[in-house]
Amino acid sequence: MARVEKYAKSGELRRALWLCQMVQADAPGGRDARLAKADVLERLAEGSHNPLIKNWQLSEAALLRGRVQPPTRPKITGATIVELPIKEILRLLPSRLHPKHSARVEMAIGFDITDSGEQYTLFIRHGVGELSTGLSESSSLTLRATEQDLKRIFIAREVTPASREFWQRIEFSVPEAGVLSRF
Repeated sequence: MARVEKYAKSGELRRALWLCQMVQADAPGGRDARLAKADVLERLAEGSHNPLIKNWQLSEAALLRGRVQPPTRPKITGATIVELPIKEILRLLPSRLHPKHSARVEMAIGFDITDSGEQYTLFIRHGVGELSTGLSESSSLTLRATEQDLKRIFIAREVTPASREFWQRIEFSVPEAGVLSRF
C-alpha cells in the first residue's frame, strides 16, 4: 500500500489505481485497498472532463466506501415482459449455452408457439448454438406452448417444472416417443 500512496502523491493516479486493483484482486476483502482505491477514484474524478467517466468514478468510490448499495435486481413477472417478443428471448439462447457442458452435444430443440404460429429451432453442435426460424425435422425435442406461457415459465419463472400447471401449459414431444405424458 506504500507504493499506492507514493504514486498517488506524485500524481500518477492511474498507476495508483492499477496497484489498488492488483492488491484488491489478491485480497478481495481488504479494507485498506478498498479505501485507497476509493480515494484514487475520487481524485481521478476531480480531474475528469467527461461527465460519464466522472459519475462512474464517484459512484464506484461511494460503493467502495459503503455509502450506497447497488440497486437490487427488479422482479421479472409475466406482466413486465408481455411486450417483449418471444423471438428476442429465444435469440438469446445460443449465447447462454455453457461451452464446457454442451461441448459434446448435438441436438435440435424446436419451439412451436401455438398462439402466434411462430416456430423456431435451436441447433446445438459441439458447444455452439444457432437459432433458426421454422421447425426442423431433425428436432430431438419440440416444446409447444403459447408465447405468454413460455415467457412465464422460462423468463419470469412464475411456473416451475415441479408444478401441475407447468405440465398443463407446455407440451414436450419427442419424435420417437410422441408427447410426453402429463400429470
